[in-house]
Amino acid sequence: MKSYKVIVTGPVGAGKTTAVQAVTDTAPVSTDTAVSDMTRCRKASTTVAMDYGVLHLEDKTIHIYGTPGQERFDFMWDILISKGDALILLVDHSRNNPYRDMQHYAEYFAKFIRPHNTIIGITHYDQKEPRAIEIYRQWANELNITSLVFFIDARAKQDIVFLITQVLEILNNPPLAHHTPTITQSVSASQTITNTMLAKMSELASVIDLSIINDQGEILHAKGINTIEQETMLLLAQLTTQFEAVMKMTVQKVLLKGKHDHNVLLFKEHKQALSLVFDKRYSPQLLNQQVEDILQWA
Repeated sequence: MKSYKVIVTGPVGAGKTTAVQAVTDTAPVSTDTAVSDMTRCRKASTTVAMDYGVLHLEDKTIHIYGTPGQERFDFMWDILISKGDALILLVDHSRNNPYRDMQHYAEYFAKFIRPHNTIIGITHYDQKEPRAIEIYRQWANELNITSLVFFIDARAKQDIVFLITQVLEILNNPPLAHHTPTITQSVSASQTITNTMLAKMSELASVIDLSIINDQGEILHAKGINTIEQETMLLLAQLTTQFEAVMKMTVQKVLLKGKHDHNVLLFKEHKQALSLVFDKRYSPQLLNQQVEDILQWA
């Protein structure tokens, strides 16, 4: 009997734990714990280590491992992906910017992902205005992930079995080429930081000051920042833009560690730079997760 190791990954709330529990033939192993951050607006608990289940299909035994969704537990991603055979990426359609999630996981698992070992399941597609499956397939092709993208219900065993059988089929019988769909409608993967998002970020216990700077060098919003600090944040945003132009690289986040009480975390978002001055007693990883949650759910 042939054995496979399949990894299920994706952002918080995409349905990883649900999928593993739905498909396993044995009692699932789960490491869920209660949440205390913004995740609680979506679910009562979150995975902190892994989910595990076993599926028997004909002459195959599939060991299924679900990763934690929060980035602060990403050390487990590296452990779980080791010696993996295939990857199932679950993308939550109801989040503000699913492309951002796809891009993040494509970059993180770039060394593992191959054209014929990865499949994408789009979940929660009934909870927000529809987006054509061809758009998700275009995004996946642009990110060099896969052309196998399907709408699925993570609660339905037949849907998860379908993803597993499809990715194992293409793993064992890779096609000579795959077709890249032609998209005739406009696809926008950019994200604009809204006033609602800023208000929620201002409420975070760790955040002391924050500002938004546009690509024209204008400060659109500032909370608790004096003139000198505003000029410093503006300079930091300009430096990252110049770095991108000279190095032909994309800057997404910059962390500056202060000598005394404060650190600075800078996010680059579609012609905007979000700068947060925060109390260094708080973890940068935790603040990063909180801001990512706000960007996706606010």
